[in-house]
Amino acid sequence: MKCSRPKCPYKVERAGLCYKHYIASPDTGFMPAQPVRAHMDRLRAAGWTWAAIAQAAGLTDQGVYYIRGARTVQRATYTAIMSIPVVDGDGMVDSLGSARRIQALMAIGWSQAECARRLKMTPQRLWHTMQHKRIRADKARAIDALFRELCMTPGKSVRARNYAHASGWPPPLGWDCIDDPNETPNLGDRYASFLERYEDAISIGIPLLELPRRLGLLPDSLAASMRRNNIPVPNELYSLCSARRKTA
Repeated sequence: MKCSRPKCPYKVERAGLCYKHYIASPDTGFMPAQPVRAHMDRLRAAGWTWAAIAQAAGLTDQGVYYIRGARTVQRATYTAIMSIPVVDGDGMVDSLGSARRIQALMAIGWSQAECARRLKMTPQRLWHTMQHKRIRADKARAIDALFRELCMTPGKSVRARNYAHASGWPPPLGWDCIDDPNETPNLGDRYASFLERYEDAISIGIPLLELPRRLGLLPDSLAASMRRNNIPVPNELYSLCSARRKTA
């Protein structure tokens, strides 16, 4: 059987492709194993067992054992393991990435109610979950799976899209690394700057301690953005930053 790529004369090696096209495909091919091993080491340090890692990634125990000595891994395996959040021993993970994912889906028209329905939660429960600093790792994985499913498909809710735009929430493609607390999203010309969003939030009376969540930033990132824009940082925000670092 020949490769499924047009005009390719070579025989199939994997997934209907010849070796050359399999390696080059963005959905298949191989990736270096070292970053995967480093991530598994972080998971182990956080209390994950090898069996738990295998289960979360959809692999066999033998497959995880193979990675520990391999030079390369399949791209699907790389993605599956690298997407496992590093949780604390209590099974909790920072909620910032999850909140950003829901906000990004709303920015392309997926309502909070529809996201909640697909997550088998009530809208109120999803909202309250996003207000907490930490959420259960299984909920974070469920939100990540929903984000992967919907992030390239526009939703139908104009209201959600308008609300997200007014809040300055970037769409999925506005993030390079959505879980990085220090990343500033690429909002493009269609979206308001930090200063505009900050001033809008202040003008409508958003309390200081709610600003980080409203703007999709960690307290430290909010303080840094304020300093970059020559905005005095209140002591209350510094106290919030300090308290968060102590409990992180």
